Amino acid sequence: MGRAFEDFPVGSRFISVTQKISAEEIVAFARVYDPQPFHLTSDPGENLLGGLAASGWQTAAISMRLFIDMMVSHHRGAIKMSTDVMAAGRNDQVQEMANNIAAEQDVEIGRMREAFPS
Repeated sequence: MGRAFEDFPVGSRFISVTQKISAEEIVAFARVYDPQPFHLTSDPGENLLGGLAASGWQTAAISMRLFIDMMVSHHRGAIKMSTDVMAAGRNDQVQEMANNIAAEQDVEIGRMREAFPS
């Protein structure tokens, strides 16, 4: 079952890998999608932010990619734990639950990869 952002409690923290954006990447994105002066030049005299700043659209897109990658990793961890339980388990109900968890997590990974291909 998929989750939406409102399904995460307020204050939840998720840690992803970091992503650096070069000045060239900032300018290239801005030229196409958000051509405001503070996204196009690092000259402090030519924009109100005093230097080059990435577009909020660019940082939002990168944040979404990092979130999806982090969630895929999380789901893979759940599959690994379920697989370990299935390999060592002796209780049929626990085995069934672990099998269901692994199957559901695999479906979620497929949905995320379909919506956000790498």
